[in-house]
Amino acid sequence: KGYGHAYLDLTGTSRLFGPAVDVAQRIQRESSDRLGLPLAVGGAQNKLVSEAAAMIIKWRGGAVPRPDCSGGAEPRPGGEDILDIPIGTEARFLAPHEVTLLPELDPRMRERLDDYQLDRIGEVQAISERELALVFGTAGHLLHHHAMGIDPRPVLPPSVKAEFRAAHTLGDDSNDLSLLHRILRHLTERLGNRLRARHLVARRLTVHLAYSDYATAKRSVPIGLAALDVELWNAARRGFALARDRTVALRAVGVTVDRFLEADLQLELWEAGETEKRGNGETGGPSSAPSRDERPAALQSAMDRIRGRWGVKGLRVGR
Repeated sequence: KGYGHAYLDLTGTSRLFGPAVDVAQRIQRESSDRLGLPLAVGGAQNKLVSEAAAMIIKWRGGAVPRPDCSGGAEPRPGGEDILDIPIGTEARFLAPHEVTLLPELDPRMRERLDDYQLDRIGEVQAISERELALVFGTAGHLLHHHAMGIDPRPVLPPSVKAEFRAAHTLGDDSNDLSLLHRILRHLTERLGNRLRARHLVARRLTVHLAYSDYATAKRSVPIGLAALDVELWNAARRGFALARDRTVALRAVGVTVDRFLEADLQLELWEAGETEKRGNGETGGPSSAPSRDERPAALQSAMDRIRGRWGVKGLRVGR
């Protein structure tokens, strides 16, 4: 309580600024000298483990209440407020600590872990991902990854919000499903374009409804690392059907996506063509066509290029 936190991604900067630990020490020193603000710094390859390391420093210093933990990594010599976790040691570092150290641990899941007498992260690590999923459902997969120190969440700059939102207010209140579905498609296309432009995918989509009598409703649906328009639109229609439980006309519709991860999408329509073969008069075409799994992303890339040149009216989507 009363303590904020921030993440700093130093990937690829070692030649420019030196090792990440040295950068952390300089930031600590400047914060103390210029602001009088002490910092606890956790260094690791992802947000989850770095946050856990910083929290352990606060526990040791009494800055925040500390669960009964034993063992774990020790601070670097000469750096009492810096805890550096080498790559490959994340699971071993987390193992002796209480499961409360894991981020976003739902209180209901914490109670169920108590029921199974799973108090330490290492005890969760000893259970396979499949077995955790059988007990906790889809949340068991995330619990397994977090317990092993796996966290693909990107470090986003302040200019990138934790969620993207698009909304539309109708000129006249309406219950026309064909009109409302067209609006949903337009909103999800805007969100998909923003996600792809920032090389992100979203894991959750939420539909917000405002009725003509000023009542509101919303419903969230999980999505499987989606960034393509068709994926988002299908999720929006599911969320819309679940959220719309009244026959009152709608005044406004909104869609948000959040829980971002960095994307590694291959959105090329086809591989670069072979150069013209000299001597036999043959001209090269595309070296290979997209596979069945790649076709949706390839089509999306082509659509983005058309819209980029001709605007949103460059394409008309059929039924």
